[in-house]
Amino acid sequence: MKILIDEFKEHSQNTSYQSLMNNKIDEIVNWINDFEDAIENEQLKKENEQLKKENEQLKKEREWLTREIQLTNPQTHVGLSPDEICERMRQALK
Repeated sequence: MKILIDEFKEHSQNTSYQSLMNNKIDEIVNWINDFEDAIENEQLKKENEQLKKENEQLKKEREWLTREIQLTNPQTHVGLSPDEICERMRQALK
């Protein structure tokens, strides 16, 4: 579309009417470009929100896996009393 508009401008006469028409065409092209940019920005915002949600879910899963590893790894309980082990397990499950 831009190529056709440019060709029209090249072949048009240099009258005030043609100048006015060229300005109107430029306005329309700018409006279309702004509209397309707004649509793209909205799509990017939606994608960003989705990625934030996925990131939060992955953080929760990582925390859960870390707690599970701590609970099931005997090395984390070496030298602790049974009460201390139970307390750590309670804390990890919160």
